[in-house]
Amino acid sequence: MGVEISPDLAAIARKRIEQEEWNNVRVAVGPAQTIALPGKFDGLLLFAAHEVLTSPEALDHLLAHLKNGGRIVAFGAKLSNSRRGKLLNPLLRLLTQTLLPASSAPVDAHPWRLLEDRSGKLLMEERIAGLLYLVSGRLG
Repeated sequence: MGVEISPDLAAIARKRIEQEEWNNVRVAVGPAQTIALPGKFDGLLLFAAHEVLTSPEALDHLLAHLKNGGRIVAFGAKLSNSRRGKLLNPLLRLLTQTLLPASSAPVDAHPWRLLEDRSGKLLMEERIAGLLYLVSGRLG
C-alpha cells in the first residue's frame, strides 16, 4: 500500500502499477496523518518524504500500521557536516524552503530523529558529500 498526498502523483503511480502488472500494489490518496489504512504492514518506506518524516502525527499514524519487527527505510536530503557538503548547505536550504510545504520542518542534519525516537536505533548511510541519507531499521 502506497500513500501519496498528490492525486496527480498517485495517478502516475497507478499507471506504472498497471503497466508492470503489479497485482499486490495499491496507492491511497490522502495525508499520512489521517489516511485510512487496512490492517498491518511488513514495511514502511519513506522516499523523499521529509514532511512525513518530521511530522509526529504522520509517523505515529503510519507506525501504528506497521507490524512489530516491521522493516523501516527512509531516504532524503539533509544538511551535511562534511567540509565539501557544507558549501552546498545554503543551496539545499533554499531548495527545500521552495519545494517543501510550509508546514514542513526545516531540513537539518538529522531529519530522521523522530523516526529513530519511535523505532529505536537506525543504521544511517550518507551519499553525495553527506547531503543525502538512507536510514534503515526495524520497529520494536
